[in-house]
Amino acid sequence: SKAVPKEPVTVPEAMIVSRKYRLYPTQEQAALMAEFFGAYRAVHNVAVQQRNDAYKLARKSVSYKIQAHDLKEVRDDAEVAPWLRRVPSQVLQQSLKNVEVAYDRFFKGISGYPNFHARGVNDAFRQPQHVQVRRISRKWAEVRLQKLGWVRFRLHRPLGGEIRNATVKLKAGQYFVSFPVVMEDRHDDDNGGDTVGVDKGVAH
Repeated sequence: SKAVPKEPVTVPEAMIVSRKYRLYPTQEQAALMAEFFGAYRAVHNVAVQQRNDAYKLARKSVSYKIQAHDLKEVRDDAEVAPWLRRVPSQVLQQSLKNVEVAYDRFFKGISGYPNFHARGVNDAFRQPQHVQVRRISRKWAEVRLQKLGWVRFRLHRPLGGEIRNATVKLKAGQYFVSFPVVMEDRHDDDNGGDTVGVDKGVAH
């Protein structure tokens, strides 16, 4: 007898959505965040300057791997930049990765040339992994960030999926945390209504 072929297994598509919440750090946590913002910005600016100088002086490019090695040497030397040691290494490495992505996008013609970051403008840092979240009440939750501990945020909507990382931003004196959340793509049944098209090629 012939074996009946099995039906292909349908794996639900995953989509990533962004969840943004108002963050309420303590005074001590806010002071540490200011150091994180400054270090994140400084690493970004030094990385951009190094890449610019390497191209202008020697027509050479500098990779993330080289800059990550340089960062480790500087961070390990307590006399050169001791303030860098107070910031998690993964946070600083993420700043370098952002620079790498910015140059890659520029050379592909997707975005403009990477700029230096000014103090007090779009202050932010990202923890790329090991992010934990716990709910403490119906309207409040906490996120655990390296060297900052548990930081409270207003849970105005459920996360609804698996967290990838956490980005903390300071805007107009208010703190926010954003999570890229992996969710299963659910397709609702046809409701019999008219078809609606969405143009996904727009800038916003």
